[in-house]
Amino acid sequence: MSILGLFRKSPFRPIQEHMKKIHECVHLVKPLVEAFIRGNYEEVSKLASEIYQKEHEADEIKNSIRDSLPTSLFLPVDRRDLLDVLASQDAIADVAEDVAVLVSLRKFTPPEDLSDMILELCDRVVAVFEKAFEVVDHLDELVETSFSGKEAEKVINTINELGYLEWKTDKFQMKIATNLYSRDDLKPAELLLLDKIIQKIADISNASERMGNRLRLFLSH
Repeated sequence: MSILGLFRKSPFRPIQEHMKKIHECVHLVKPLVEAFIRGNYEEVSKLASEIYQKEHEADEIKNSIRDSLPTSLFLPVDRRDLLDVLASQDAIADVAEDVAVLVSLRKFTPPEDLSDMILELCDRVVAVFEKAFEVVDHLDELVETSFSGKEAEKVINTINELGYLEWKTDKFQMKIATNLYSRDDLKPAELLLLDKIIQKIADISNASERMGNRLRLFLSH
């Protein structure tokens, strides 16, 4: 079915289709980081290429939505708000692609204790993203209830949980940074690169929270 056809069924169905592609992209990040930590650079290259491809596919969906979004069709939310949510989702895939670029730049093995923390960070940011995905997955139900009632309360609670998990992830990121900058077993270039990798992984969580906050606006109209 075309994007325009999806809009005729639901103004949010194309947004949900886009988010599904973002989901595929984000769930490649931890395997990518694991391959980097193990020094399996062939696997790093393979997974990075998959992320680039998924991000490109997400871009194609995004561009199709932008080109097809009706200006005259009645929508229960403002057209600009839909485009803002789309851009917020797109930012998540962009950050995942940034992680893929960074882990491909230099071959080295991070210290084991730091590696364990980085992998835990991956788990945490995926958990935040899953909350954002859950919110998008309920958009159809929100339309049916006119963005009110128990369904709206459920979505607001999920957005609040998303925000809490993002805050906890920020705290954990600070713990990793403290560990990273207290070490003397890394070369300066390695320390700088790991810092950027850690920041970009955490940015998946930040971008997911921003998307959740954009969706919160639908419930405040």
